[in-house]
Amino acid sequence: MRTLMLASLAVVAMVSTVVVDGAMVTKCEVKDHIEGLLSKTTPEERENMTITMDKLTAIITCHVELTSGFNTSAVNLLPVPDVGGGAGVRWTPADVWTLYGIFQLPGSVICNSGMGTSLNLCAMDCSKLVDDNIDDDIKCVESLKAKEIKTLFPRECWAVTYDEYFAECS
Repeated sequence: MRTLMLASLAVVAMVSTVVVDGAMVTKCEVKDHIEGLLSKTTPEERENMTITMDKLTAIITCHVELTSGFNTSAVNLLPVPDVGGGAGVRWTPADVWTLYGIFQLPGSVICNSGMGTSLNLCAMDCSKLVDDNIDDDIKCVESLKAKEIKTLFPRECWAVTYDEYFAECS
């Protein structure tokens, strides 16, 4: 039991948060920003969506709440376990992902941090993900393909319903 507790504390200690210029926003503010940007989608884009805009708004906002606590400047280091052969989990600097901003997007995939290579799917500097303007963050998430979106958001967020989740946002 003591070993399990120490291992859990070690994992928690490995995930560190750095605060830079940014802001704390509310669930209702995130909802309003997302709905504002989604309302600008064309009818053709809406036809191609596999879920309703209300559902997508709830899923994205839930993800924000769980990953960044509505902190636009959150930067976290996430240790990625070495799952290739061997008896134990090994950690190396290459196995650590930096997650940026309100959506906690991985720099190695989404943006350019200037520290190594990145797919840079959103064609942006990672510093844009940690400022107090979340419009570009939302546009980045919106630009991802449906397949990427399904893997991006936590499972528990797919179960939220719009009306219940946003009941406090009248």
